Amino acid sequence: MARADRLTIRQKKRKVYSDFFTNFDKNEFSGYLGIAENEEAVRQAFKNLILTNHGERWFDSQKGGNISSYLFENVVPEQLEQIKFDIRETVKVYDPRITVHEIEIPNYDLDDAVRFGQATVLDRNTLTVRIVFSVVNIPDPLSVDVEVRRIR
Repeated sequence: MARADRLTIRQKKRKVYSDFFTNFDKNEFSGYLGIAENEEAVRQAFKNLILTNHGERWFDSQKGGNISSYLFENVVPEQLEQIKFDIRETVKVYDPRITVHEIEIPNYDLDDAVRFGQATVLDRNTLTVRIVFSVVNIPDPLSVDVEVRRIR
């Protein structure tokens, strides 16, 4: 063993969180299921939690963000605040490792829709939410974009 090997400090990135990929892709080298680690695992779990509707989990019927229930509602500022509140409460109850910093709903500019008499984004029945959050053992802030649209 060379002297440089003994004196060099090797820092291995530690796995704090891990999960399977939601599309069940295989690792091309090993042939086993691919694993999302750290930031990607938390981002994936957070997105799944927000996209889960109430009643989808058998033994915990209130688990989930339930934001797809807002798709066909009339959009008013109070409703946008309710969406943000629901996301914050869901994270507080079901995923304590996440701290939400900011929630944006960028496509809904109600002033322009009223001023010009058209609601182009509102009529598409889609809802896009951008969430900036941090994880307990990961210092950098992360963001996730959640897009909910009608199925048919």
